[in-house]
Amino acid sequence: MKKVLVLTGASGFIGSHVFRQMTTDENWEIIPVDQSHGFDLAVPGWTKALPVRDVDVIIHLAQSRHYRDFPQQAQDIYQVNVASTFELLQWAREHKARRFIFASTGTVYSPSSGILSESSPCSPSSMYAASKLSAEYLMQPFGEFFEIVIARLFGVYGPGQRHMLIADMIDRVRQGTEILLAAGVGIYLTPLFIDDCVKILGVLAHIPLRQRSVLLNVAGDETLPLAGIVDTIAMRVNKKPLIVHTDDRPRYFLADNSLLKTYYKHPLLPFSHGIALTINNI
Repeated sequence: MKKVLVLTGASGFIGSHVFRQMTTDENWEIIPVDQSHGFDLAVPGWTKALPVRDVDVIIHLAQSRHYRDFPQQAQDIYQVNVASTFELLQWAREHKARRFIFASTGTVYSPSSGILSESSPCSPSSMYAASKLSAEYLMQPFGEFFEIVIARLFGVYGPGQRHMLIADMIDRVRQGTEILLAAGVGIYLTPLFIDDCVKILGVLAHIPLRQRSVLLNVAGDETLPLAGIVDTIAMRVNKKPLIVHTDDRPRYFLADNSLLKTYYKHPLLPFSHGIALTINNI
């Protein structure tokens, strides 16, 4: 018998890749949740449109499309990122879900020049990050009813992505647009290729957990400066980037993924290969 998986944000960047991958697995029946399938998570009561049946796993990827538009879209950010998560948690409890996987963000952590572990302090500096951390806190009491996996994502990139840092760098190099780099470096990242992210979520949907609630940094292995990322892109597209050095200090957004590696044993794609696949398939 197939296991039933509810996938929210199924038309988003990560969600669309997860949907394509998991629909090829005959062990899963996927219930996609997004506006194209008649769901609007900004409207309370949206779970009433879900099938009246029990489910095995929920992967909650949906987030407000207006997550950068604070304060103008604060209500939408709250409704989609926080209130809809609570509504889905209630629905999951009523429909006997076995596991709930929630996509959070590494931006919930306090800024640090070190590598962030799951025990690093949190201090969200944006409405988006605050809403994600709020949703994380809401999930904890529901561990009484089903297993919980909170995946804090760092720097996911790949073909089809738009309006995110690495995708923006590709566009800027190709168009010859100015790229500002603090101290000639920019920011240090641990980027993760989309295919690896999808495989990780697939493993987390079925692998046995060591405890009922698990918090994981989902990130790549390599520590890369943005300057190096831009150089790699420039080499691939055969264009010289227009770099402008600023006097600002470099920033850091680095994740320790060692706990993730205790669950996900497969090697991660090197950035040099992932960016080549991204550029060749845009």
